[in-house]
Amino acid sequence: MRQFASFILTLVFFPMMLVQVLLGAVLYWTGRPIRGRLIEAYGKNLALAADQNLNTIWLGHPDETVSSRVGRAIVSGKPKWYIKFLLHPFVDGAAQVFGDKPNHCVRSIEKDVVVDEEIWRWYSV
Repeated sequence: MRQFASFILTLVFFPMMLVQVLLGAVLYWTGRPIRGRLIEAYGKNLALAADQNLNTIWLGHPDETVSSRVGRAIVSGKPKWYIKFLLHPFVDGAAQVFGDKPNHCVRSIEKDVVVDEEIWRWYSV
């Protein structure tokens, strides 16, 4: 039931977050060539905020990014199939668009996040 509620919220909020991420990407990439550090930083901040919002809608910790959550699932050794084969390659590829290196998810695990506050786990316990 919790996953269903999360799915409904995703349908409602995903278009808004997609626009936020796209705007962040445009600002990030337009700020780089002109040395607009403020524009570049604002673009990254928009993308990060959308990332944390999406993780919260997907019943995760509100201060954690989707990348960190996927990384924790991969490191656990027992990720759910859709994390391993769909979300992990997508998130790593998207991070490379923003200039990050491969294996982004595992490197972005946030150590200070309280895992007990996560409602929907992406790995088998």
